[in-house]
Parts: sequence; C-alpha cells; structure tokens
Amino acid sequence: MPKASDLKRGMIIEINNTPHAVKLVDSRSPSSRGASTLYKIRYTNLKTGQKLDESYKGDDFLKEADCIRVKVQYSYSDGDSYVFMDSEDYSQYMLNEDELEGQTGYITEGLEGITALIMDGNILGIELPASVELEIMETAPGIKGSSATARTKAAVLPTGMEVQVPEYLETGEVIKINTTTGKYMSRAYRGVAIFAKACFGHPSPSKQQKLNATTYASGGPDSSSSPRPDPTRGRNIGSK
Repeated sequence: MPKASDLKRGMIIEINNTPHAVKLVDSRSPSSRGASTLYKIRYTNLKTGQKLDESYKGDDFLKEADCIRVKVQYSYSDGDSYVFMDSEDYSQYMLNEDELEGQTGYITEGLEGITALIMDGNILGIELPASVELEIMETAPGIKGSSATARTKAAVLPTGMEVQVPEYLETGEVIKINTTTGKYMSRAYRGVAIFAKACFGHPSPSKQQKLNATTYASGGPDSSSSPRPDPTRGRNIGSK
C-alpha cells in the first residue's frame, strides 16, 4: 500500500471501491515546527469522470487499485488520442488527451519505460518513467560564466511544455526532466552514454572514459589516424 508521499501522476487508487487516477500531486511544507507535510491530491473518478480533491499527511496509507501492470511504448497520436503498444505482444491501447492530463508534456515518439495500468482488459492510465530526456527547442542565449549561479530562464520543449533551466544552457541541448515535479534535473548525454555502453559495458563511464568517448564520437584523433612508429628508429643496424 503506497503512502501519500509516494503518489505520482498516473497511479490508480481505490476510493470507495472505485478506481481513481492521480492527476495532480501538490506537497505543502508546514509553517510550524513538528507539523507534517501535507499532500493535496487531485483525482479523476475513472467511472464517472468527476474530479475529486483530497488532502493527506505524508505517512497516510492508500489502497492501490487491483490493476495489471504492462510495459508499453508510446507509438503515435491520432487526433486527441495517444496509442501505446505492449512491449511483449504488440497489442495496442488508446487514451485520450483528457485521460492523460498532466502527462502529455513528457510523451514523445518512441518513449519507453511506460507502465500501462489495465483492468478488465481496458487501460485506465499510465505511469511515466521517473525522468525523460527532451531537447530544448527555444530559450534565451546562454550566458557564459553563469554555471556557478542558481539563476534560471524559461525553455520550451518539443511537446510545448515550458520549464525553468540554468542560464548557461543553449537551444538544442538535451536535458533530463523529473516527470513527478516537472523540474529540470541535469543535462543528458545521449550520444556519450550509448557509445560508452558499447565500449565499456555500462552507460556510466568514468570521467576519463567519457572524455575519450566524446573525443572519438566527435571525430577526434584515434589509433587509425596516429602516425606509425618507425621500426628502425633507435635500433643499431650496424655498419656496412
């Protein structure tokens, strides 16, 4: 049974024997010492479509609905509908934009790591991966020397969602976004991670390995372009 502090968008909670989808999670820190953090949750009743607002303390337990959890990948959109494909048997499930309230800003073509929540053969909702990688499509020019400051600026992502990012980031960079809070986490190094996994067996190389991978991937010097040593150099070949 999840605690209120564990709730995130897309989870299905049973309230009065009826499944409700979590649509919004808002945590509010207490103003006085010793008081508990309050969590304001907005649900959608999956039978009637009505909204329901509830407030909990972080340690309050809730009952998760009895759903089958299926790994899916986002396939394509058809009008206001989003189609997801089962990663094992390739069956398809469809949700409309209203049913994905608060989640569409993170969904891009081919996104994996999504969990579909199935009940009686019907999809009730999805749970997104903890973070997604998205490209900055539009933002103000980066400010050099601002990496040590905490100042931020607005950035527009491919889905139209807008987030606050550090001032030094540029248009075209790929960043990681927390899908629960909607906040910037870090830069994403897609190319280096893929190359490092192929070379070193894991996507988190050391700093030197990451530097070597970056140099190679960007067309830097490698062994094929290095000059070959002269086999006679330093050798005493004798006199005639």
